[in-house]
Amino acid sequence: MSQEDGLMTPEQIAEDMAAEKEFLRRSARDRLIVRSVFSLLVLALGAWFLTSTRLDIQYYLKKGSAPKDLGDLRSESFDPKGLEALGTNDYVRFSNDVLLFEEYVAMGGTPGREGQEGSGTRVYYSPLTHFVVATNQPLPDKTAFKERDSLIQLDKWGLDMVVRKQAFAWDVMVAIGGEGRLLAYDDIPPDALPAISFMSNSGQYPKEKMFLFLDGEKPGDRQGLPAMVGLAVLIVALSVAFWAQSLVRYVRCR
Repeated sequence: MSQEDGLMTPEQIAEDMAAEKEFLRRSARDRLIVRSVFSLLVLALGAWFLTSTRLDIQYYLKKGSAPKDLGDLRSESFDPKGLEALGTNDYVRFSNDVLLFEEYVAMGGTPGREGQEGSGTRVYYSPLTHFVVATNQPLPDKTAFKERDSLIQLDKWGLDMVVRKQAFAWDVMVAIGGEGRLLAYDDIPPDALPAISFMSNSGQYPKEKMFLFLDGEKPGDRQGLPAMVGLAVLIVALSVAFWAQSLVRYVRCR
């Protein structure tokens, strides 16, 4: 056989086969590199999402649980030492709280004037629990009591609060209750920290020891959270599977 007959020599066939193998190897390598980069990005985004929603996931898993009842905060049975056992994601309920420094606050923004309504979240400071409470409830109006301060009659508990300078007389004349989620200082979202700092300065209490109480937020309220987590896990799993497929193909080509 000769090249004049249009046939390839064994050497040429071997060279073509080697070139084809090299082409397949490079293609597999390039595919592996691209999918490796893509998978790393997906893994990074997945890790960020799961980390940022970790506390929300943990709280959601408490769905159906009963709240820790602190009871009447003004009663003799209330023991402030019991607050030391509380932590992030505790589901808490209380009644008869005292409101100080109530504001309408845009989380992450600047608090407005007391009693000024706006588009922000209603926030107040509790001198009894040292919670900064964010609520959608209408806050009790103290205006009538402020206007007749001299006529206010206080019980022994209220008088003690005023004497210890923990509240004004009109503060103890109104009350509010709540049921929701608790967040320790280290777990408070960044956009809520300005409100915490404001209440800490106003109440002269260390912000590191304060809690943010999200009134009305119950375990299981975020119905779309499981679907979002499941979708994130699925995307990560698929990206890893595609990367593994590319790795196997590259190993075979070698």
